[in-house]
Amino acid sequence: MAVALALVIRTWGFQVTRVIGESMEPTLQTDNRVITSHLAYITGEPQAQDIITFPSPDTADNVPYIKRIIGVAGDHIKINEGLVYVNDTLLKEPYLVGMETLGDIDTIVPDGHVFVMGDNRMVSHDSRDSSVGFIAADTIMGKAVFRIYPFEQWGKVE
Repeated sequence: MAVALALVIRTWGFQVTRVIGESMEPTLQTDNRVITSHLAYITGEPQAQDIITFPSPDTADNVPYIKRIIGVAGDHIKINEGLVYVNDTLLKEPYLVGMETLGDIDTIVPDGHVFVMGDNRMVSHDSRDSSVGFIAADTIMGKAVFRIYPFEQWGKVE
């Protein structure tokens, strides 16, 4: 019974996800542990600024990526001269620390997809790269909601 309950919780509830890599710094660092909610998108839709996990779109190992949603279906994403615009409005990104966004993008997010980027734009492998591209909403594994490790950074993920 305990094993069955654990499987149900992991499949449809929550899971602990280990952050691997530098792409979400300074928000999340390598070896942080975050609780990821699978329920978030059963009861609602992905929203801009959500931090999500999804299967690696460009490697066979399927180690989950963790990135921030910048745009959802129908949004016009434009990156120009280091700045990000969503629907012609400059995106406020307080989580970026003295960093610009490389790339020259002018696109509309297709139905059923999201556009994602890491907070560490200099190293992030994300929707700006054609090998990643748009992420199908139905492949999102969960929303990062709470950091549980390291203990001194315990709290809500934003």
